[in-house]
Amino acid sequence: MPFKCGSCGLSFDTAEEFIKHKLAHQEQPKSGLICLGCGKPIPVDPSKANYKGDILCPSCGQVMEVTLKNGEVIFAMSKAN
Repeated sequence: MPFKCGSCGLSFDTAEEFIKHKLAHQEQPKSGLICLGCGKPIPVDPSKANYKGDILCPSCGQVMEVTLKNGEVIFAMSKAN
């Protein structure tokens, strides 16, 4: 009996394959801003849930121009430092 992922619809023949796949889903961030320079998550204050402007990555100092709507990233682009 195949195991089907409820998140993406892929099917797997064994429970082991299915479990590995589910773990891969957990490793990916569900939402939020990820730095285009270093790939680390950038914490965004809830007051910026609807924001358009520059955000500085605290990890690498990359400046990104972003548009956030209801806390979700609509647009993100690296800017020259």
